[in-house]
Amino acid sequence: MAYRPTPAIGARDSNYKMCSAQSIPVDGADDYSLSWIDLVDTAPNMRGAGEMILKVEVTTKISVASGTTAQMYINLATLATDATPTTELQKAIVTLQYNTADGTILEGALPPRASVNYLRYIGLVLEPVSDNTLFSAGAITAWIEWR
Repeated sequence: MAYRPTPAIGARDSNYKMCSAQSIPVDGADDYSLSWIDLVDTAPNMRGAGEMILKVEVTTKISVASGTTAQMYINLATLATDATPTTELQKAIVTLQYNTADGTILEGALPPRASVNYLRYIGLVLEPVSDNTLFSAGAITAWIEWR
């Protein structure tokens, strides 16, 4: 479940990746990121890290089956064990629009550890803003960087 990055400094893999070319949900339901970061074994330095930034790259253009105002929130979630997450720490860190082009990189700040209760793992929830919004295509890659 936890993604273990390679140690090459400056490479994207040296950042903490939560998903790679993951398809966005096309059924109107929420999806979870394919990878979760283990704050104990994989990323202990995140416990005292400076400003953490979530970066989301659109790898396949976001499009919808119907409607022109569809949005998808990328939310931060946490959990204590490798079970289904139950706690969302922050909603809409990044918002994807229905026509976001591939190659676009969006970013948003994660809440500081001192202000929220991070459990052992963190990951993402891909949440269509409205349950009646159906996306027809799109994929993202998401990772964390520090400033």
